[in-house]
Amino acid sequence: MLIASIVSRNYLHMVRVLARSFLAHHPDGRVVVLVIDAPGEGVRPDEPFEVVTLDQLPIGPREARRLATIYTVVELATALKPYFLRYLIVDRGEPSATYLDPDIQVFAPLDDLDAAARQHGLVLTPHRLAPLAPGVPPVEFVLSRSGSYNLGFASVSGDAVPFLDWWAERCRRDCIDDIPAGYFVDQRWVDLATTYYAHYVERDPGCNVAYWNLDHRPLTFVRDGDPDAGFLAGGAQLRFFHFSGYDPDVPHMLTPYQGARPWILLSEDPVLRVLCSRYGAALEEAGRAESSKLAYGWGVAANGMPLDRVMRRVVRQEVMLREEGVRPDLGPVDELPDPFEPGEADRFVDLLRSPFPESSAPRISRYLHGVYRDRPSLQSAFPGLLGAGGNHFLWWVREMGHEELGVPSELVPTAADLDPVAEAADSVEETRGVCLVGYLHAELGMGEHARSTAETLSAIGEPFGAVADPDIRSRQQAGRTSRLTEIDGDINLLCVNADRVQLTLDRLGPAFPRNRYTIGHWAWEIEDFTPDRTEAARLLDEVWAVSAHAARAIGDAVEGAGIDTPVHVVPPAVIEHQPSSKAMRAELDIPDGFMFLFCFDFFSVAERKNPHGVVEAFCRAFPSGTGPQLVLKSINGSVVVSELERLKLRALDRPDIHIRDGYLDHADQLALVAAGDAYVSLHRAEGFGYTMAEAMLRAKPVIATGYSGNLEFMDEHNSFLVGHELVTIPPGCAPYPAGSRWADPDLDQAAEFMRQVVSDPSGTAAVAERGRRTILEGHTPAARGPLLAERLASARARRGPSAAVVVPPLARPSPSL
Repeated sequence: MLIASIVSRNYLHMVRVLARSFLAHHPDGRVVVLVIDAPGEGVRPDEPFEVVTLDQLPIGPREARRLATIYTVVELATALKPYFLRYLIVDRGEPSATYLDPDIQVFAPLDDLDAAARQHGLVLTPHRLAPLAPGVPPVEFVLSRSGSYNLGFASVSGDAVPFLDWWAERCRRDCIDDIPAGYFVDQRWVDLATTYYAHYVERDPGCNVAYWNLDHRPLTFVRDGDPDAGFLAGGAQLRFFHFSGYDPDVPHMLTPYQGARPWILLSEDPVLRVLCSRYGAALEEAGRAESSKLAYGWGVAANGMPLDRVMRRVVRQEVMLREEGVRPDLGPVDELPDPFEPGEADRFVDLLRSPFPESSAPRISRYLHGVYRDRPSLQSAFPGLLGAGGNHFLWWVREMGHEELGVPSELVPTAADLDPVAEAADSVEETRGVCLVGYLHAELGMGEHARSTAETLSAIGEPFGAVADPDIRSRQQAGRTSRLTEIDGDINLLCVNADRVQLTLDRLGPAFPRNRYTIGHWAWEIEDFTPDRTEAARLLDEVWAVSAHAARAIGDAVEGAGIDTPVHVVPPAVIEHQPSSKAMRAELDIPDGFMFLFCFDFFSVAERKNPHGVVEAFCRAFPSGTGPQLVLKSINGSVVVSELERLKLRALDRPDIHIRDGYLDHADQLALVAAGDAYVSLHRAEGFGYTMAEAMLRAKPVIATGYSGNLEFMDEHNSFLVGHELVTIPPGCAPYPAGSRWADPDLDQAAEFMRQVVSDPSGTAAVAERGRRTILEGHTPAARGPLLAERLASARARRGPSAAVVVPPLARPSPSL
């Protein structure tokens, strides 16, 4: 029996696991692997497979490079599948070949599948063999868009050559991953093929088991509790498992491909955990650390420019227009530059920079038009690319957006691309007052920040109008009683962070007067303010920071960039809302016992919020079953399921640790705080720290890292401050740059504080009461009002009677392209 697989060199470790697992059950079998990029690197002399290179396939070197240009790595590997199988059957004369994706592991003999291919010509396995199980999200619709059959497996013989020819032609230009447009690489085509060509559908539940069918093929051990005896899938012997999307670096998640509502969770399936853990270990033993360091061979042009998906789509469109004769003025397809040839790479850049054919001045390049077309958020912010609208889009990309979008330096617009547009600044008849813009209804810290600012403006009698910005991922059910009025006044106050200033101004549109004095009220958590955010200060007359900690980082960066925008400390107020009368411990099924509480938002970067530190400190403080309870109340874990699963697995063996994810009404959230006995935040960095301040306002003892913005209202007398050391931020914690610093709290001291607040109720109550007085006396809207009034008066004095903000011309509404 012959197994075929396709891989890029940085995934050679996967195909080693595949080959070894297959050969363990087929000692006389063979494995042939197509390595699609520079196979010399990473291939070992003793590989358990034969290597075939791209130039051995009968498609020609120019076409091979064209495919490598127009397709991403996944698209290329799948597009080459019919070509590779045809090469094995026709050019090499193999009687049959069974294709397996490299992320498959074999657990039993597969000879019957090979025999079926010799009999029927083509053997396929469907994604599913049964309707959805109860409680499973409606994934059938998703699978219908990706194809009825999973092409991680296909077995063929000589009778399937007509099918392979047809399949290869379809994959030649249309093997793209674009589900909204009706394409999903090679798989959707095979749905059609089953009506054209003879085939056999393998329905053994042990074949091609994966996340898409585990709900009706549950895994069990052949003998209870004995993983060495083998596995069953849906009661049948597990033949091969498809680890689609599994990443050993994220061992708590089976795959990211289940989307926002995963139905297969490792925290709920101990057998699957064993299977995944063993597969991860096999990948490491097969050299994952070595091969994963290799770069994809078709990922960079000869001049060093990385090739991204948008570039590949642009070139694919050019290829098809020329091949189909739709645009004869573009020239023959062979004149298109090859980005991998040193002498042609610069011409490739010129092609991407050339104007999109249907655009007029300003010059929207083919590449930037592709970026715009791919991102609905850009289409919303810049509703038209003709005239001034396109000019504003180009200016934003050039000055700020190129870093956010990942635009290579070679493709960033230049001054020559901009079209001179003379637009007078909008005029407005001014009246005294503040136009407050923020996430007034969003259930997150910056939303509460905007609402507390509105309360503080009311407390000092400052006229204001409020504009709610809904463009944020968090739920929008807070502050529905906030006053919303027409825009008016002489000062804009934007309660949005630096990275959102430009997009917020763009969304507000031309009707939003730009010649007001404009202030940004920003939060930031670490000591280094990033350069892309620093540039937003140029759009403002001054910046207010929510804490002295944030102001130091922002001020140093602004001054270092040569920007003369002043930065001031203006902490937000803490509002004393009333909790509901619900018994939240009963509502959330939390047992009796001293209750520690930590509340956080997964969107706020779990590594920064550090719930794992809270869990570890609690485990050090109290052996399991000794009475105290820990409640981790989160939101948005249903979206960031990988992080939620990681947290669940960490606490799996502790019944006294309760993880409750999901939104509560604000009054119920406050009732939960009121039901708790102590609040814990072992954060690595905070801009301000609302949840700690709100707990202090309710006279709850707060144990918290003694670092960053919470020191605006916390000290050693009104709270339990945990010591820390500053450590380097690791990669993967965006928007916080790797290499900067944040706190690593002392978990032993945190554990000692936890024991102390339980064992010394009278001393703890005294600390908590001092904390409540601190918030009441210095941080309510009434207490914060004088500082806000002082800063507004200073802003008006600084502005003078005729100062105006100078900004680039705004895009005028125009039909979307």
